[in-house]
Amino acid sequence: MHSEWWGPLTIEMKVLLISIWLVCLTSACFADGGCEYASQKFSVGSTRCECPSITIAHMDSTGEKGRLTSRRLNCDKDSAWVDTQTFCVDVEGSQVRPDFYRLSKMYCPMALNPEETEKVFAEADNANSLAAVKGICRRLGSLAAPCKAIMDALAK
Repeated sequence: MHSEWWGPLTIEMKVLLISIWLVCLTSACFADGGCEYASQKFSVGSTRCECPSITIAHMDSTGEKGRLTSRRLNCDKDSAWVDTQTFCVDVEGSQVRPDFYRLSKMYCPMALNPEETEKVFAEADNANSLAAVKGICRRLGSLAAPCKAIMDALAK
């Protein structure tokens, strides 16, 4: 029926071509690139929101005032996450900490291994690092003095 397509190929050549095609299907032969984030692969053109950042402007008798931001990132053809110069989140107001924690759970990756955890903290700003250190220090009450020194340094 479709023998014209195969032309004068021998059976060995047909088997070899089919084998190469199958290997390519299960490998990167037809891969179109993509970006990785939190051990997941995203296709070119995908967008995601970065972990949010929090800035506390000042605290006074009316409470804290702050700003939450989270930039939108796009997976480009070079398999890199690029800033789109737009925000997923850009909120100013009072009492922004609860929203910060809620959005962090939504947008921040859950590291699956120590190497990924280290990478997340290496790229984190002081506010995100401070939140992580506070959580760790709550679990490890015996490290109160070193924890305080680290939190003081991050709060600057």
